[in-house]
Amino acid sequence: MRITTQMLNQTSAETGIAINSVSLVNYLDDDTDTTSLLDSLQTSTSQITSYEELEEAATSLESAVQALTDDSEDSLFAMAQESGDNSEVMESIRTLAEKYNELLEELSDSTSTINSYYLQAIKKLTSSNSDELSLLGITIESDGSLTVDESVLESASLEDLENLFGADSEFMESLSSLASKVSDSAAAELESTASQYTSSATATSSYTSSQYDWWG
Repeated sequence: MRITTQMLNQTSAETGIAINSVSLVNYLDDDTDTTSLLDSLQTSTSQITSYEELEEAATSLESAVQALTDDSEDSLFAMAQESGDNSEVMESIRTLAEKYNELLEELSDSTSTINSYYLQAIKKLTSSNSDELSLLGITIESDGSLTVDESVLESASLEDLENLFGADSEFMESLSSLASKVSDSAAAELESTASQYTSSATATSSYTSSQYDWWG
C-alpha cells in the first residue's frame, strides 16, 4: 500500500511524534538520491524531445529534396515543362528553403559533437553553391539560413531551376545524403536515450517504492 502525507500525519498523531508540515512530495524532493534520479529523468525527457524534433526536421528536408529530384514522367519539372507553369516547382523550392532552415536551427541548438559536424557540413555545402543559389534569388544569411527573393526566383528559367534543384544536381544529392545521415543519427540517439530513460524511470520507481511503501 502506498504511503501518503495524510497517513504520515495520522501515524505521527497516534505515536506522539510531532507532525511535520512538509508534504510527502516535498520530502521526496529533499531526498538527495531521489532528486538525482528525478534530474536524470528530466534530462532524458529533454533529450528525447530534442532528438525527435531533429529527426523530424531532417526527414522533412529529405522529403523536400525528393519532391524536386524525382525524375519520373510526372515529376514536378516534367509537368512544368509540359504545362509551361513553374508555380509548383517554385513552391517546392520555397518549401525546401523552409525545411533547410528548420534543420539548421535544430542542429544549431544541439550540443552534440556529431551534430556540430553535420551543421558545418551542411553550411559548407550550401556556401559552395552560393553563386548558383544567388542567381535564383536565394541568399545565404550570416547564420547560414536561406532567404528567398520571390521576384528573382519567379523570373528564373525552368532550365536554371532544374540545373540546381533537379534530379541531376550534385548539390541536391549531397544535401539529401546529409539530411539522411542526420536523421539516422538522431534516430540512433533517440533509441539510446529512450533506453536510458526507461532504466532511470525503473530505478526511480524501485527506489521510491522501497523507501516509502512501508506497509504491505
